[in-house]
Amino acid sequence: MAKLVVVGNIAFDTICRVSALPEKNTGTLIEEVSELGGGCAANVAWTASQLGIEAALLSRVGCDFKGSDYEKKLAGAGIDLSRVATGSRLTAHSYMFSDKEGNQQIYYSPGSCDKLPFFRPKLKGVKIAHFAAGPIGDYMPFFEAAKKAKCVISFDPGQEIFHRGISEITACLPYVNYLFLNHRELLHLLKKGKKSLGKLFEENPDLEFVCESRGKEGAFLHERKKSVALPAVKVDCAVEPTGAGDAHRAGFLAAILRGSSLEDAGRFASGVAAEVVKKQGAQGEIGHNISAILMRCTN
Repeated sequence: MAKLVVVGNIAFDTICRVSALPEKNTGTLIEEVSELGGGCAANVAWTASQLGIEAALLSRVGCDFKGSDYEKKLAGAGIDLSRVATGSRLTAHSYMFSDKEGNQQIYYSPGSCDKLPFFRPKLKGVKIAHFAAGPIGDYMPFFEAAKKAKCVISFDPGQEIFHRGISEITACLPYVNYLFLNHRELLHLLKKGKKSLGKLFEENPDLEFVCESRGKEGAFLHERKKSVALPAVKVDCAVEPTGAGDAHRAGFLAAILRGSSLEDAGRFASGVAAEVVKKQGAQGEIGHNISAILMRCTN
């Protein structure tokens, strides 16, 4: 039975390595193209399963997903797909362009994942419900179901935070226990919401922490009365950054489910993210490297 249910998008990824990211109205040279499986929710579920956590997905895909190699890959990893519905449009598709310095631009077509299926999900035995980037406007019934089932609720709005009204994001926060954002996303939330980090905690009494990712600079774990800096794990052979944030969330939640403290979970998450950037795409096989991850993140 799944201990972690991840709500959000399943997508096909087209990942392009470019000589340089172009300025407006200019072009650039694509040096390498890869077609892979992705989607924020699927990335989190995949990495969690690689870390030995029973995971399930709640999403909507297109008819092109059914019977695909990607569906077989997720199912073969033991991820529960029984909560994944099929829509009339194609599966969501992300187009990522990354330069040699790790900078990235993303273009996203939601396809059938522009909406989620409306049904009451089976959450018996689920410890954590993680809400990743996706059709956030449809999340409210699932937040309510997760709260009623007494799940820990984790939320990572990701890039959605920049093209949705800030009120749509803040409406989710009263349900949230764990909030994950990168540095730019957190600044955007506080600026557009016209509030401080302290006010964010004050207005959302169930919020236990905000994890602020800063890439190569590590992360900050903000709790109500303290903030702790968590160092990044050094990577000597980074390939490209796709899925690093999702891997970080999966590592954090996996560690929590195994009984780690918040700070230890944050350190482990950094190690998992560092492992993912060594390969192309967000869904590499890392399960055999858990001992090495633990060693690096504790040194």
